[in-house]
Amino acid sequence: MPVNNISASISSADFETLLNEVNAIESKMNFLVSVTAKDKRAKQLMGAGSIGYVQYGLSTAKNNQDMLARNFSVEEYEKDVVLVTQLQQLNGKLGPLTQKIKDTLAVLGQELMGQTNEVYNVVKREAKNNGKLKQVADEMGARYEKSVDEVLPAQAAVTASLN
Repeated sequence: MPVNNISASISSADFETLLNEVNAIESKMNFLVSVTAKDKRAKQLMGAGSIGYVQYGLSTAKNNQDMLARNFSVEEYEKDVVLVTQLQQLNGKLGPLTQKIKDTLAVLGQELMGQTNEVYNVVKREAKNNGKLKQVADEMGARYEKSVDEVLPAQAAVTASLN
């Protein structure tokens, strides 16, 4: 019998509230962008340890505005530094939450596959004596083969990348 590690549910009302809250967060941050991996590689990125460098640069710029080009906006620079600090704090809160959701999805997926495999095995066994279950067994078998075919190339790619 499969182990059921997670036994939980989200009420429809709570789920709707959660979706609305996520949408509200996203609408308040309408400046967020999506960047391709190629675009990320094309420019120098600010790593986690670079904030001190950036803050020191801002302080230097504020104290020496006369040496900067006229079109260099110290105000925009400062605004960006504040924003990156805020986004880092949000990411610090949301990142672990997102990881917990991903981990929970993985565990639930494992549980569901175990439960579904148990159902499939019973259906296959019972289909020998019940013609109505023969079609169900065939359909489940075809879907199982399809899901295995989707997973195996991905696993092969991961294995190849590790070698």
